[in-house]
Amino acid sequence: MAVMAHVLGIVTGFVGPLVVYLVARPDQRFAKQHAAAALNFELTALLAMTVACLMWVAGMLLSFVSGVFAVAMLAMPALLVTMVLLPALAAGAAHRGELHRYRVVIPFVRA
Repeated sequence: MAVMAHVLGIVTGFVGPLVVYLVARPDQRFAKQHAAAALNFELTALLAMTVACLMWVAGMLLSFVSGVFAVAMLAMPALLVTMVLLPALAAGAAHRGELHRYRVVIPFVRA
């Protein structure tokens, strides 16, 4: 279930890790910790992508006058790669039986 939490995060966003977090029994502490980490990452990534999209829209409205559009155009592909690569690495750690922490996340949910 721990691996599934991270892999579902790649495919479904925050919904997959949320389901795993809610379904995990109290005796499945390892799965619950990984599901909480994946859920926190996906919620933080959703927030970052929302900000990048808003910056992109603001840049478009300002008709390329500001550098906001350029920053958003660089941030969005980097975020997309990050949203696939980091959960894949975390799924590998879960498969090996190791605990994994994402480095920069907002702790929305605790395990």
